Amino acid sequence: MTYKLWPHQIEARKKIDACGHRCILSMEMGTGKTLTAIDTMLSRKYDGLYVIVCPKAVLGVWRGELAKWSDGQIVGVELPGTTVNKAKAAITKARASGKTVAMILNYEQFRLKRWKDFLLGYCAAKDIQGIIFDESHKLANHKSLQSKAGDDIARAIRSTRSDSMVLLMSGTVFSHSP
Repeated sequence: MTYKLWPHQIEARKKIDACGHRCILSMEMGTGKTLTAIDTMLSRKYDGLYVIVCPKAVLGVWRGELAKWSDGQIVGVELPGTTVNKAKAAITKARASGKTVAMILNYEQFRLKRWKDFLLGYCAAKDIQGIIFDESHKLANHKSLQSKAGDDIARAIRSTRSDSMVLLMSGTVFSHSP
């Protein structure tokens, strides 16, 4: 790889590994959460898809960061603006490359039933190896549709794959209330 992790990123990676790849990565903005997550993905034996859920404003950023830091080993497939059938076709095409594939969705899209069902279908086939929630403070309201979708998808991934990864990332302070 063409990067070197900073000491705090190495410690974060150790924490992620120690937690069985299921944890919250709470680091301030600009400290390299994205690179830490990408490094974690690269360190794992590739055997399935990844899902990245993020704010709409950073969809393209994730695709660029995946290409940059993984030296092209991870292909980011943005799903917004497509139908479920077009998304399946794009994922199939990306998987044909033999590279790790990460589906990138935004929170507004993720909470919709058709996309939740789309992801649950991949979970049922044991095709999703991990999910990353970027800016995961957006899941803080347990009554919101996106929080419920996040819980459902994360549970489905964990129940179908013993090697699953569920990573929440945020540089924003979480509220202290439920």
